[in-house]
Amino acid sequence: MPERAPRVILAFDFGLRRIGIAAGNTVSNAATPLGAALVNTAGPDWLSIDRHLKHYDPDLLIVGRPYNVDGSIGTLESAAAQFAAAVAARSGRPVERVDERYSSLEASAQLRQARAAGTRGVFSAPISMARRRRSCWSATCAVSVKDTVEEQQLER
Repeated sequence: MPERAPRVILAFDFGLRRIGIAAGNTVSNAATPLGAALVNTAGPDWLSIDRHLKHYDPDLLIVGRPYNVDGSIGTLESAAAQFAAAVAARSGRPVERVDERYSSLEASAQLRQARAAGTRGVFSAPISMARRRRSCWSATCAVSVKDTVEEQQLER
């Protein structure tokens, strides 16, 4: 069976105040949290999102699908779907929607472990609570990227 070509993936964790961003690839199976783009009354910070799109030139975009723990669709799904359509239109890249039900719990646990080990998550210096929240949003995206890469490798 022929191997798939390496792919660069950019993931977004949509929220009403911020959108977490992470990048990863299918070569290293690693994902890097990139921070978060703010959302205000005018909408997402498209300049920030466009910079990431240009810099990483991804093959695939991931946008989380906010399910509730019981499997029902979360209240943010409509807004997340609109964001997914907008980022697809802006980038010309395919968007895959992924279940993000437990990714924030996993990301929070990873950040807690990193801080307990003295690495403070993805930051090496003390950080503010606001920056820690942005770190959690982008770490959630990194979990989504890793999960997607693992699923794609299982499909080979």
